[in-house]
Amino acid sequence: MRVDPQAPLHQLADECQKVVSSLQKKSEKREAPHKRTTQEYLRLAATLIKRSLYIPGGLSEVLQATECSSTFYKRLAAVQYTLLQHHEMLMARLAETTDAIQSRHLTHQLNFHLKRLMQLRESQDIGFLPTRRKRHSKRQALRGLPASWRHDLYKRADHGKYALPILVASLTGCRPAELQHGVAVCREIDPATGEDFIAFCIRGAKVKSEQGQPWRIIKYSVSDPHPLIREICKFAYCSDDVPIQEVKIESAVNFTVEVRRLASNLWPQHKQSVTAYCFRHQWAADMKAFTDGDSVSRGLGHASAKTRRTYGTAGQGGKDGLTPLAIVATNPVRTFTTDPRRQSVPESIEP
Repeated sequence: MRVDPQAPLHQLADECQKVVSSLQKKSEKREAPHKRTTQEYLRLAATLIKRSLYIPGGLSEVLQATECSSTFYKRLAAVQYTLLQHHEMLMARLAETTDAIQSRHLTHQLNFHLKRLMQLRESQDIGFLPTRRKRHSKRQALRGLPASWRHDLYKRADHGKYALPILVASLTGCRPAELQHGVAVCREIDPATGEDFIAFCIRGAKVKSEQGQPWRIIKYSVSDPHPLIREICKFAYCSDDVPIQEVKIESAVNFTVEVRRLASNLWPQHKQSVTAYCFRHQWAADMKAFTDGDSVSRGLGHASAKTRRTYGTAGQGGKDGLTPLAIVATNPVRTFTTDPRRQSVPESIEP
């Protein structure tokens, strides 16, 4: 009985095809990657596969060598795309193989290919293993700062181009990106009481169909004795003819850099860097100590009650915190409950 010399080669190719089929079945519902993405995948996979040659755990260890789950799954996608492309090339080469030398060379390639395919499938089955890094929230940076840190920072920046943005961020907890849009500072009078108040109109960032608040308004009484309110009144009432003024920054990154620089000059011994998001955490802390949870969410520009948990704590608010007259937003706050009586009632965006 004559034995086909290429039978082991075809058997090896069949084993590779079985693994490839199982990988394709898992990802058949995914959309095909964009051309630019595939180019990035090929570069990333080439780096990972080359690195795996010098690591005892091979490709599996290389794929898992990250503390970020998104990086892990991107690596999986890149390696799978590349190995499937390589598989097509090897199968085409198999059809053209005729002599023993070509067969030996292709057998060597298929053995390596099968090993990588199996390590990829194993990594997919196991999933992301490393313990995720604990996120360092900027609210931790508030510890050790003086109660007047926002006013101190504003005074440090006084007469600079970031003084007013620092003041507005302190009074509203707005995101740097929202300052980049521009925040309107309005002088208004309550028609019912005749009381003067300052209103901040904020166009939301991070807004999608089910996420965020397109617009929100935060109001403070002009008679509020808080030092930050006294400072914004000087700005709002500097001209009787202009009831609405806009405070805007050109770059959110540059704003954060300047806040960090000013804070490091004021408190050089402070362990954590103070950034623009610290204003947001402090504002949330003030609100948690002063008002209800949904008002906190509206003021932060959130449509979900869940998100406010990561911003500030009531204990960080203190007795000298900010106390707005009202906080209104475009959409109601979702409270994740099936009881309609506990759903947040929307407040009108109209001041």
